[in-house]
Amino acid sequence: MAKRFPSATPTEGLIFDRLARLNMTGGSIHNAALNAAFMAAQAGTPVSMSLILAAARAEFRKHDKPVNEADFRWQEPAEEVK
Repeated sequence: MAKRFPSATPTEGLIFDRLARLNMTGGSIHNAALNAAFMAAQAGTPVSMSLILAAARAEFRKHDKPVNEADFRWQEPAEEVK
């Protein structure tokens, strides 16, 4: 999915090893990346794991693929207290 974003697209905390485990075609990966970028732009935030997973979940549903919610759940890491 890393190659689906232009270099100027702000991303934050993407874990590509985890995303690679999702069973998606190249077209679905492209659509999920594009939709996540649109959601990020609308929210004024970088593309994040939660946005990518939400877009991937939508792709699964669009193609009537079974959705195991555990595969799409994301807990943002806690920030360090200083």
